[in-house]
Amino acid sequence: MSVVTIENLAKDYFGRPVLRDINLTLNAGERLAVIGDNGSGKTTLLRLIAGLETPSAGSCTVAGDIIVGYLPQDISNVSRELGDPRITAIEQRLRELEQLMAHAAPCGTNDQAAITSGKNARNAVAIASTNGKNASRAIVTNGTARDGSEHTAAPGKTTAPDLDAVLAEYDRTLARYEQLGGYDYAARLSATLNGLGLDPALVSDSGGALSGGELMRLGLARLILQSPDLLLLDEPTNHLDLPTLQWLENHLAAYKGSVIIVSHDRWFIDRIATRVAHLHDAGIDTYPGNYSDFRRQYEERRTLVAQTAANLEEEIARQKDVRQTFLSHRNISGYHARDRLVGKLEDRLRAFRAANPDSHRNVSFRFLPPPSNIEAKAELLGFRNLSKAFGERLLFSEVNCSLFPGERAALVGDNGTGKTTLFRIIQGTVAPDSGTISIAGGLTLGLLEQHVTFADESATCLDTMLSVGDLTEQTARATLAQLGFDAIEIRKTVNVLSGGERSRLRLALLIQSRPDILLLDEPTNHLDIRSLQILESALSNYAGAMIVISHDRYFINRLGGKIWELHNRTLNNHHDFYYWMRAVERRQRTSIASPTVTARPITAFSAVSPTPAADPQSMRVADKAGSSAASAANSATDSPQLSENAKSSQLPGTGISPPSNAPLNPAQTRALNARLRREQRECLDRLVELEAEQRDFEDGIDADTTPDEYHRYAELLAEIERLQENYVRLDDALAAAGDE
Repeated sequence: MSVVTIENLAKDYFGRPVLRDINLTLNAGERLAVIGDNGSGKTTLLRLIAGLETPSAGSCTVAGDIIVGYLPQDISNVSRELGDPRITAIEQRLRELEQLMAHAAPCGTNDQAAITSGKNARNAVAIASTNGKNASRAIVTNGTARDGSEHTAAPGKTTAPDLDAVLAEYDRTLARYEQLGGYDYAARLSATLNGLGLDPALVSDSGGALSGGELMRLGLARLILQSPDLLLLDEPTNHLDLPTLQWLENHLAAYKGSVIIVSHDRWFIDRIATRVAHLHDAGIDTYPGNYSDFRRQYEERRTLVAQTAANLEEEIARQKDVRQTFLSHRNISGYHARDRLVGKLEDRLRAFRAANPDSHRNVSFRFLPPPSNIEAKAELLGFRNLSKAFGERLLFSEVNCSLFPGERAALVGDNGTGKTTLFRIIQGTVAPDSGTISIAGGLTLGLLEQHVTFADESATCLDTMLSVGDLTEQTARATLAQLGFDAIEIRKTVNVLSGGERSRLRLALLIQSRPDILLLDEPTNHLDIRSLQILESALSNYAGAMIVISHDRYFINRLGGKIWELHNRTLNNHHDFYYWMRAVERRQRTSIASPTVTARPITAFSAVSPTPAADPQSMRVADKAGSSAASAANSATDSPQLSENAKSSQLPGTGISPPSNAPLNPAQTRALNARLRREQRECLDRLVELEAEQRDFEDGIDADTTPDEYHRYAELLAEIERLQENYVRLDDALAAAGDE
């Protein structure tokens, strides 16, 4: 089923074309990621689908029964009301219908009917959620009046038709309430706020100011709770920290409706997209799969386009030679025939290039090498027991790390953990509360701040460049051209530049400063994907040291180097991206609370298997390991011979339960030990297999390793860790059972 159909769509603003020749179909359940250069019309496309804009030509049709939810980039005016107005209105109508039922009960000489109290009428909603059929009839057979007393209808004229009409409407209203998810709305609200890291008290405080990240999460929460058939999300990952990003990825990956996302977050697209749409000057192209799939197909297409264009150019050159030969032999008719053929080929080449525009603008640059001649082993930057707090709020303490020439470090952590403060300590604009920071003498620091400012906002881009040292106009123009500023744009004043243009201008200045250490605070903000690739290429060729604050996992992975993670008020130093992601995955697993087993005196052991782990996903280990200690638990715990006390009294770490105080006979003990030893051997064999897979993966890790591969690797590591824990439990069980 098609949810959205776009045919020959075009959109102009004041005569300037923004979109043209757009043809697109979105099917039910698809998750489409829209990418393209800044200014290519991605936001305009979302607004057209949302019905907030009208096309200049063509059509954009959304299926008639589809509910659309739209999250714009600018969410400064988002409401703090998290209740669903549809559910609120239905609840109000249910209360009104209950009042009507209380006064419309059927009456007659032999008829006695009880009327539900207000409390029990509301309980009928819960009954309806489980029974479904005729739930509303329970309201009038509960036997308690609204005031809590027993009520019997007085004899008189029957009003059954009126009651039937009210009951019929109540049935319909309950069905609509269920359809909108009214029964579990409170639970979904709690789960959504928790997943997005939103404090309910903060949301309800209408007087308090919210940050950009809090506003984005609030907008997401409102939209997710409404569960529209079609989600339109414009840069939803802006301002979100890693835990929130991962929760959103998991939620969208399981979303039952359709999703269209505009995003520059390539890791995010890799995790959720089922199709990628690339907007460009000539229209739109779609590619099946996620971002990694898109990159592969896109490069294959570019290679084919380049080869086709080269073949046409070669044929044009050959026909021109033939034309010249005819002319030299005075064959005028042959000359004119070839001339017409050359003209047709040139027209074909121009049309081909127009339909397949080169995706790579002339936007590339390299940082000039640092001038310092510092020994390779000399420490450039060092923190020793660094601590910082603002009032009663401790940001971090006991921070210890070092940076050496040529090293790269990505500074990561949740919002508010002190990343930017640490940058300011390096710059000397903020002093630490305790500890020391050492910086090698004579170093030049180059800073790209998150919110770029310039000393003279009224100066042009060219004048801003010329204000740096003794730079010539020719060099300034060349540097700006490398970063995509054409002859007209270099005359723009700084105060009219977009966020991305301001970042590019600051990068142009950094190129000329030749810093020893680059400090980049969220450098990927405001950059489209093509500009991100250019930045990555430039930084990969940078010879100096650098520290980068970023939430962009794809960028961090491509950049390489170590990871400094601010977590739990300290700094964790991870060897590389893989180790950091493994630590994050491990924390996510351990954050899921599992029931603990209370150690009790054990006098005997039953010949049963251990109970399953609290985490259902851990059972995958048992499936792959054969008959592991966790695999046969259900038959043991469901056995009628086991009492409730026996089920609760378990061998520490194994889940093995004694059925009674009677000791096992020697044969039963030997059977139990044999089974435990067999399961331990099978567990060990599986561990050997998985650890071999782990080594193979680690040997193949490089900058091109995709997020999906890292995700599969994280699952592999989780399985290894669960098997190791299971092996230890079995070992403890054997020791406790007295096995030698």
